[in-house]
Amino acid sequence: MDDTDTIKMDLIASWIEQEWLPRFPDQDMLTLIASDSCVHQEVLDTFDTENTLGETGFRFTGTEPVVCPIIPRFCDFNTDSGTLTFRTGAYVYHFRAEDQTVDVLVVSSYASRYYDMAALACMPREFLPVWTEFSKETNRMSGALAPTSKVIIIGGQNSSFVPTVEWDDIILPRDLKRDILSDVNSFFTKGIDVYKRLKLKPFRKLLLAGVPGTGKTMLCSALAKWAIE
Repeated sequence: MDDTDTIKMDLIASWIEQEWLPRFPDQDMLTLIASDSCVHQEVLDTFDTENTLGETGFRFTGTEPVVCPIIPRFCDFNTDSGTLTFRTGAYVYHFRAEDQTVDVLVVSSYASRYYDMAALACMPREFLPVWTEFSKETNRMSGALAPTSKVIIIGGQNSSFVPTVEWDDIILPRDLKRDILSDVNSFFTKGIDVYKRLKLKPFRKLLLAGVPGTGKTMLCSALAKWAIE
């Protein structure tokens, strides 16, 4: 972040403090730096407003613009895909639970000649867990817009890896190998639709057990490469 980024962030924060926070004198409000993915137009346009955010009970229901004289509203445009990407300006993000509605102010702008985004979000402090779940989902969706050959590792020493093992190189009993691949394949062809009907995030686990050197990591790499292809 260069000096231009800092100046732009300070201007946004000052506007929020002067124009937005006085509307909520009785609430403990929090202003924080927002992820770029939270102001990605394609992500917001395709966000599933029917699914709850984690275990919070809240759903993201959409946005509406707010007049902010220091930040003009416009969208960047991907000429290769023909889609809208990052947007600038001030917006209220609406979140709803069964008996509660919470609004979050999000203000974003391009901050420097390097096209870095400066984005701040202002919300009740107690709403932070919901915003965290929303940010995780927008990050996931933003990453899916530009897929790579990397596989994310959860709970391991490394964060990701590029699978290189071919499925044909795996040596296992024929029936076992067929059953494993069939189980994984059925998740993509059938299981995902079941999860969607139940309004749940598609998720599948396989437990591989064995002493070191029996090929668990190689099997995971081969399955990952097969799935990506």
